[in-house]
Amino acid sequence: MDDLAVDSDEEVDYSKMDQKELKVCLQKELKVCLQKELKVCLQKELKVCLQKELKVCLQKELKKELKVCLQKELKVCLQKELKVCLQKELKVCLQKELKVCLQKELKVCLQKELKVCLQKELKVCLQKELKVCLQKVCLQKELKKELKVCLQKELKVRLQKELKVCLQKELKVCLQKELKVCLQKELKVRLQKELKVCLQKELKVCLQKELKVCLQKELKGNKKGPLGRWDFDTQEEYSDYMNNKEALPKAAFQYGIKMSEGRKTRRFKETNEKAELDRQWKKISAIIEKRKKMEADGGDIKRPKY
Repeated sequence: MDDLAVDSDEEVDYSKMDQKELKVCLQKELKVCLQKELKVCLQKELKVCLQKELKVCLQKELKKELKVCLQKELKVCLQKELKVCLQKELKVCLQKELKVCLQKELKVCLQKELKVCLQKELKVCLQKELKVCLQKVCLQKELKKELKVCLQKELKVRLQKELKVCLQKELKVCLQKELKVCLQKELKVRLQKELKVCLQKELKVCLQKELKVCLQKELKGNKKGPLGRWDFDTQEEYSDYMNNKEALPKAAFQYGIKMSEGRKTRRFKETNEKAELDRQWKKISAIIEKRKKMEADGGDIKRPKY
């Protein structure tokens, strides 16, 4: 992978442009999908909560209405029974009193007056009781309305608070995930840039060293024919060269080298750029490994100054 990164520098630039556009598109689609899912989930939860609360409220209201209806019916029944009882008792009393009144005329007049008074008082009492009952019924209805309004307001407030809390939690989770993804991508880009800079610097250093060595070799080997004493700086170098020198005929270099163009008396150098880059990369990786080992051992590393 490192070889490919070094070989194709221009292709990386085009791929960077494509990655940025893909990032923007993916972020937009993710936001849209998350918003839709949040809406659907919130609608379902609201429906379930509202159904449960409506059931509870309806049950309570039905119980209260049943109680009120039963109370009214009991009052009506009691009033009817009281009237019947009173009428029966009045009849019995009147019959007894009439018998006595017939005997005594004075008593009859008193009884009449008493009857009139009792009837008036009964009417007044009944009217008062009816008024009180009506007032109670009106108060109960008003209380029911107020309770309904209060319950609706409290439900709205609670639902709003719960929705705010849920939305805040979901937003925090989404933001944390997006931040992690963005940080990872930025770290990758920074590391790639730093690696490129380091590799370029090390390539420059290695190429400078190799150029120096090649120049020195070319300066020494430009002359045709064997090297002499004065081509070397010291006698020791010249003696080493002479000891290691091998006497070979020219035909030995031509053995087995024959092509359509004819024999080649000189050695053929490879002009493949990929092979050269591979060699350079191997040298650079060897230098990096040496430096890492030196740093692990705690030794000082001499870095070149630019």
